[in-house]
Amino acid sequence: IQQFEKFTYKTYKFYLGGDLIYLKQIRLRNRNYTFFVNADAMGKSLQGLTGIIVLITVLSTIIKRTEKRLLEKERYPETWLKYTSLEIEEVYSAFQGFMMISAVLGFIDEENGLLYFINFDHPKPILERNNKYQFLESKIHKKLGFPGVLQNYEITRIPLFYNDVIFVGSDGKDEVLINQSINEDETFSLKLLKESKGELKTFIEKLNQSAIIIDDLSILKMVFKNNVSFDQIYKFYNTSNISYQDFNQWYKDLKKEFFFFLKKRQYQRIIDLFQNLVEHYPFDDDILYWYSYSCRKLKLYTKATDIGERLMNFNKSHKKNILNLMYCYEKMNHLFRLDYLLGELNKIETNEKFLNKIKKTIKK
Repeated sequence: IQQFEKFTYKTYKFYLGGDLIYLKQIRLRNRNYTFFVNADAMGKSLQGLTGIIVLITVLSTIIKRTEKRLLEKERYPETWLKYTSLEIEEVYSAFQGFMMISAVLGFIDEENGLLYFINFDHPKPILERNNKYQFLESKIHKKLGFPGVLQNYEITRIPLFYNDVIFVGSDGKDEVLINQSINEDETFSLKLLKESKGELKTFIEKLNQSAIIIDDLSILKMVFKNNVSFDQIYKFYNTSNISYQDFNQWYKDLKKEFFFFLKKRQYQRIIDLFQNLVEHYPFDDDILYWYSYSCRKLKLYTKATDIGERLMNFNKSHKKNILNLMYCYEKMNHLFRLDYLLGELNKIETNEKFLNKIKKTIKK
C-alpha cells in the first residue's frame, strides 16, 4: 500500500489515503476460507481515509458476528459475500453519493482452491498461471454507495491450482501519468506485471520508471500453495496435486457420468454421488441446476430450493433455474418468493406469450 498524501510531524512520517487491503481467515460450514478485500474509497487524503474507516468498522462488526452466531457460520461463502455486500451497501447509501467505494471482495477455499469474488467497479483481478497473465472476467457492479441503484449481485467462481497467483489492485496502478497524459491503456499494468514476473517490488520500480503515480496505490498478491485433491469431492484421479490440464479431463468425465445418470432418470444416484461436489465445489451452473432438478423430481423441495438459490447467487439469468425454483416454492406453498422470481424472469424473457402464461398460472 502506498497512500498518496504524505506528511511529517516532528520526527514522524504519516500517510493518508483511501486504499485498503484486508485479510482474514473465516470458517463457514466447517471449512476454512481466506477472506480478502481490496478497496478504494472516493477521494484522497482525509475523505478517502474516512471512507476506509467506515468500511473497516462494518467489516469488523460482520466478522465478529460471524464468529459468534451459528446461523452466520452456516452460510455458504457466496451467500455470506452477498449479505456482507448488502450490509456495506446499506451503510454507504446513507451518505447519498458523497461517500462511495470501489472494491473486490472474495473468498478462497483453503482446501480446494475455489475462488469466489464480487467486483464493485474495481480494476479486474489478474490471474497468473504457468507464467501466463490474464484478467479475470466477471460482472462489474456499481460502486458501493452509488445513489439510486438497486443492485443484483452475482458472485464469480474461478478454480485455482497449485502455484496459481491472484493479483487484486486499485486503479492507482492504472490511472497514472505517461508523457503528461492520463494512461488509457487498460492492459498497462498487466503488461508491466508480466515484465516484472509477478514480483511486486520490481513492478513498483518499473511503474515509477515509466509513469508518475498520482493516486493511492494498493496491490494484493495471493499465491495458492495447497495441493488440490478431489478425493473427498468426487473421486477420479488418485493424485493429490491435480493440474489445470488434469482438471479439464476430470471435468469432462465428471459431466459425462452426471448426464448418464440424468438420462437414465437415476435421480437418487445423482444426489448420493454428487452431494459433496455441489456442497464444496459449486463451480458449474449445469451441475447445480440439474442437481436441483433431481431433488425436485424426488419431491425434496427444500433441498432443491437450497441449491437453486445458490445458483441464483452465481447466475441470475439461468431461466430454467428460475422456473424450477418457482415450481418448488409453489409446491412448498412459499408464495412470497414467486413475485421476486417472476421479476427476475421478466428481465431475461422476451417471449410475452410465455410470460403471460406463467403469470396466469401464478395468479391461479
